[in-house]
Amino acid sequence: DDDGDGWLDSDENTCGTDPMDAQSMPVDVDEDGICDSIDDNVQTGEPEEPEEPEDDSLPGFPALLAALAMLGATISIRHRRE
Repeated sequence: DDDGDGWLDSDENTCGTDPMDAQSMPVDVDEDGICDSIDDNVQTGEPEEPEEPEDDSLPGFPALLAALAMLGATISIRHRRE
């Protein structure tokens, strides 16, 4: 950021502004950090919230795994005592 305007020089070059002029900054209406000239989702108002990744895990699987481990340990201990 040679001009100290908060935008990386590479981003200013991509967005078509002068990276050596602090008065020349990319327009970013939705303030998502992506200049409007390359932003596919320009919205006015609040910044866009990032999507949360989907949880593909099975509910209760860690508890089931722990229960099976405890059952296996119990069987192993009883088998040794016999």
